[in-house]
Amino acid sequence: MSAPRSSGKGIQYPWQKVYKAAALEPNKTRLVDKIHTAEATLMARFGELTNREEDEPEINALEKAMKAIRTIKKKRLGFE
Repeated sequence: MSAPRSSGKGIQYPWQKVYKAAALEPNKTRLVDKIHTAEATLMARFGELTNREEDEPEINALEKAMKAIRTIKKKRLGFE
């Protein structure tokens, strides 16, 4: 995975594009596929990171994204 880039809104991680595509998908049929892709992408990135201090901001961002994905699954798809 490529390095994060900085923007006016803070650091942007490459996996955020896949996460945002799932979070913003209005079509429930496509949402299921995008959520699966986002979960796989986020979990793969978790596996690449270590508990080094410099990884902490990204780990925190990944945890927030996973929590948001769980909320989307529950509220929009009825998954528990």
